[in-house]
Amino acid sequence: MNTLESWDKGATDMLGDDLFGVHMRYVGRRNAQTGQPTYLYHFTRVPPSPRQTIGAFHASEISFVFNSHLPGLKVTDGDRTLTEAMMTYWTNFARTGDPNGPGVPEWPAYSVDRDVWLDLNHSIRVIEGLRARRLDILEENLLKRIELMAGPPVTPIVPEPVDAAIPPANLEASEAAEPATLERAPALPKTQPTRPEMAAPPPAEARPVPQPAEELPAPVLRPLNPPVERAPQPEVEPASEPVVPPAPQPVPEPVSGGEQAPADGN
Repeated sequence: MNTLESWDKGATDMLGDDLFGVHMRYVGRRNAQTGQPTYLYHFTRVPPSPRQTIGAFHASEISFVFNSHLPGLKVTDGDRTLTEAMMTYWTNFARTGDPNGPGVPEWPAYSVDRDVWLDLNHSIRVIEGLRARRLDILEENLLKRIELMAGPPVTPIVPEPVDAAIPPANLEASEAAEPATLERAPALPKTQPTRPEMAAPPPAEARPVPQPAEELPAPVLRPLNPPVERAPQPEVEPASEPVVPPAPQPVPEPVSGGEQAPADGN
């Protein structure tokens, strides 16, 4: 069906095959040729997300391998069963190099003669020849790119013989010339090695005579902060206490009318 959805799915599959599928099959096939156990898988479970539109994208299986599903996602019972199976596969392979074990479906090893993959989804099954025709076309282009990056074969440089590099005239002249002789330097006289404590002391005449040390003048000590001379201050007489005049005494007022107030003491 030539619809927009089919074109998007086809473009997504082609991009995934070109970036991951052809390379994984090529490496797995080369690894199997060396006799090493090789296991290929194809993860097709779409992550449980309400806004998922790209499908089972790259690294979407990580949350199933480590049981690290994000909270809030709709994890189903089938997702939990797939998580347990993938954790068992990865743990067995890390421990023994073989992912198979009790409690999980058999995962056949990949070989050059048998192109087998394990499809990981709610129903785990074995697929043989996964996208073989598409990957074969991409692998032809991959091999051409590898050959182009490697470059042309390099021809080793063989050094020429020394006689062939010298012209014949120079060769005859070099053979006719007398070989030069090397003069050796005279050998040093052999002396008996002596230890430091066995060496004779120098004669008394060669010993240095100690000279009296010259007397140096005594250092002059000066204070770091010399006193500062200050000008004399005039003497100030102490201030006298202020004279407070006595408070005026109240004058009694005469009593008008009636009897006169008696005087004190009468």
